[in-house]
Amino acid sequence: MFFEAKMAVFEAMKPEIEALPPVERRKFAALCRRWADLAEPLSTRSNSRGTEPMAGVLLELRRGLRSEE
Repeated sequence: MFFEAKMAVFEAMKPEIEALPPVERRKFAALCRRWADLAEPLSTRSNSRGTEPMAGVLLELRRGLRSEE
């Protein structure tokens, strides 16, 4: 029930999200990744693949994040 209710909210927001300017969509994506990290910490995901966890700029580059400045 918890998951389904949250997914319904995101589905309802989809047209609004798609209409956002690229910079705002990236901010929203970063926020979603933050929540994903809270749900499943990076150290848990990385160790299950046998790799060392990354941090900082390297992690942001791997995720495709770029500075707007």
